[in-house]
Amino acid sequence: MTFVNEEVPKQDIEKYGLREINKKFLIGDFEYEWTFYWKGILLTIRLKRRGEGVRGGKGSTTWAMQPSMGSTSLWLPKELESKREEIIADLKDALRAFKDFGLGSTIADHTAYFEF
Repeated sequence: MTFVNEEVPKQDIEKYGLREINKKFLIGDFEYEWTFYWKGILLTIRLKRRGEGVRGGKGSTTWAMQPSMGSTSLWLPKELESKREEIIADLKDALRAFKDFGLGSTIADHTAYFEF
């Protein structure tokens, strides 16, 4: 899957009901609840991040799973369990595209690390 770090077009915000989905989430400085559409299925993923870097220079972000539904790994519905590796690979690609802060990213040379 290919991911691009870009603003969501207004028609997609309306089509997918993103405003309503986003009202459910509070974002802190270092702990995030993400909505991740994977092949048309909406998943909620809790992540924690640590980052460092220099504006316009090099930097990195380390991502870790946060407990969700009693598990410290990615919780998936039963019907998606067989696709776990593929979903995690796509999630990592999406986070690499996100860099340190999505559209607000300030790191020119960014590396993502994963603890999952």
